[in-house]
Amino acid sequence: HWTFDNKDIYNTTVLDKSGNGNNGTNNGATKTIGKLGQALSFNKNYVVIQDSNSLDLVNDFTISSWIKPTSYSGTTYRILHKHQAYTFFIYSGAKLTGYNYGNGTYSYSNSSVPMDVWSHVTYIQSSTNGVSFYINGQLDGGNTASTRNAPQNNNPVYIGIDEDLVNYSFLGLMDDVRVYNRVLSAEEIKRLYNQGAGMKITYTPPASTCDNEVWYCDQDDVIANTLGDGDYVLVGRIDLAGSWKTSNTACDTPQCGLDGAQDGDNLVSSNAVDFTDYSARNICKAIGGRLPTVTELSSMYTNRALFGTFQSNGYWSSTEYNTSGAKYVHFSNGDIYSNFKDTIYYVRCVKGN
Repeated sequence: HWTFDNKDIYNTTVLDKSGNGNNGTNNGATKTIGKLGQALSFNKNYVVIQDSNSLDLVNDFTISSWIKPTSYSGTTYRILHKHQAYTFFIYSGAKLTGYNYGNGTYSYSNSSVPMDVWSHVTYIQSSTNGVSFYINGQLDGGNTASTRNAPQNNNPVYIGIDEDLVNYSFLGLMDDVRVYNRVLSAEEIKRLYNQGAGMKITYTPPASTCDNEVWYCDQDDVIANTLGDGDYVLVGRIDLAGSWKTSNTACDTPQCGLDGAQDGDNLVSSNAVDFTDYSARNICKAIGGRLPTVTELSSMYTNRALFGTFQSNGYWSSTEYNTSGAKYVHFSNGDIYSNFKDTIYYVRCVKGN
């Protein structure tokens, strides 16, 4: 599992997050904003992973990735490829394609993969049920007759190119490449798709806003205020004008999370914060609050049991890392990271003037 996130790339080493130690080497692919976090942009570049037993997918397997093709100037575009074993690529009218080296059979999706938009694509090879393709969580053709097992060999795995390092280059962006040594269920594939689908949103402010002196805002796609006067569903990408104050007095002690009182600490958010590229950049302002600073967010993690349920995921702060990135706190462990401002994370807003 190669996320391509910044925290999972060290120099040219692309970490494998599956625990199998299949780290890759990046050969020229460039970092860019992705669908789930950071992606890699391929243009005759590639990531290579040396052979291991866990990559010898002899029987059932699943390969999935978020992809954003930017050109179909050739005929074949490798997504993931192990020569003389298995290969997943785009071919023949921009359709997903799998080639079974065991029986010499090509299999195709029913639909084409569009250019310049993110699509979640999945290739399944089953020793009993043949080939299946999924696009954006939906079954999209295959070949039930292609059931022969894939051969086993010592060849490396390539992401984004053929084994000759010249031909069949993928042109575009890839994010969150995964390989499984089993057949994923339709529900599991849908869940992978849902991790990145429908997260960039616009917002129509409700008639009433948050009550003033409470911590506020559920994570994800529903806002529910703590005093119980309504749920408001986010339905598209947020695009509201307005600036943010650079100095705010905020609640950052356990007791004020219960009684709504301000604790008097003056916590200052950076006056250079640019919310233009935040995936949920104005939701807090829209409901009369603001994004917390990274210090406040860390305090929220420490006292998270008092503030309601948090997902085990990243939450944006208003503190910049640099002009293109901002800091966030991961609520699985409380660690502070940074990423591009357009990356999709949850938000939890605070009140205070």
